[in-house]
Amino acid sequence: MKKQSSHIESRSSGRIVEELPIHVSGTDVRGKDFIVRTRTLVLSRYGAKIVLKRELARKQALRIYCPRTQKEGSARVVGILNSELEEYSYGIEFLGQDFDFWNIPFPPATGHRLGTTN
Repeated sequence: MKKQSSHIESRSSGRIVEELPIHVSGTDVRGKDFIVRTRTLVLSRYGAKIVLKRELARKQALRIYCPRTQKEGSARVVGILNSELEEYSYGIEFLGQDFDFWNIPFPPATGHRLGTTN
């Protein structure tokens, strides 16, 4: 069963649809520590939409490492976007908004509001 968020938030930067390999570490909702290789689905200057096979909670702290840029940073879960057959997608934001984690120029924010995400 697929769950979708109806959380609405304004965008702080433009988005780029891009799958990049990343490593994510943290503690899941069951209290188990993890370090996994996964991928992004969408990038923004201040975060990303990522996929994990771990259940996380909103505001949960994570460490993200991107092999392409060789950068590591702290992030937190800002949205649980959907889940399907034990695969979850999350919206994350980096802690420290001046952090150029992806080394990618982003388009300016469109001013649209983010609604249900697929």
